Amino acid sequence: MIKAALFLTLLSFFLGLVSAGTVVLTGTCSNLSPHNTTLLFSLRNSGNETAFNLTAVPFINGAASTNSSYTINSMPPGANDTFAIGISNITEAGAHPARIVTLYTQGLDHFTAVFPCLLYFFNITASELALAIYSSPLQNGNAFVGVTATNLGSNTLYANISLVLPPAFSNTITSQYLNLTPHGSENVTFEAHLLPLSMGGSYSSYGVAVFGSYSHDNLSYAAMKIFSLSSYVPSSTTGNALVLISAIVAVVAIVALILYSLLRKRRRS
Repeated sequence: MIKAALFLTLLSFFLGLVSAGTVVLTGTCSNLSPHNTTLLFSLRNSGNETAFNLTAVPFINGAASTNSSYTINSMPPGANDTFAIGISNITEAGAHPARIVTLYTQGLDHFTAVFPCLLYFFNITASELALAIYSSPLQNGNAFVGVTATNLGSNTLYANISLVLPPAFSNTITSQYLNLTPHGSENVTFEAHLLPLSMGGSYSSYGVAVFGSYSHDNLSYAAMKIFSLSSYVPSSTTGNALVLISAIVAVVAIVALILYSLLRKRRRS
């Protein structure tokens, strides 16, 4: 009986580990050509759990979407879906920063993510703005993002540098304008504050982006850098945890067998 109980306990323990599911969303957004004013947003769930009540909300600088949001009731593992989002009220031809904010539920928990991209309308413009990113790890939900913006061209640029964050942070977008002289550089620092309700486990990672945009001769130009803010970089933590769990299970099994052997000896005596 003791051996059977021990086996069932260990089996339920490992089944609990295996059944822990995760939703992993990967999103891309683009337009087919500069003369096509339709934004295509493709979403895939490469995790092993279903995402429910998924809502995608588009934001396009200098333009507007025909619908304010798009919804999917459920997205099971391995599923793909593509939204065709109509764009109107385009202020200038050229590059426009855009982002798709997604919200979904997994079990009783709510999650958010942001997918940034550059869209080109009526003209493909080449930006003369270079961006370099320096970010600190998330500590107690706070991080610093440093941006160095460099003007590679021969004209003075009045550029808008903006940090795009998912709704899990207190500010979804923070921006600052820089007056960049020809071949000059300026630095700007942003603070990212994770909302208390989003500070769950010891490790978390969030996809974010920095946009640099400006106008010149009635054309829109933009540059983009995508990176992540993480609590720490896990190396052998997972392996060490599995080794520790295995050691604990082995010790428990040995102790149980010893107790079982002692009980049998006492009964015989």
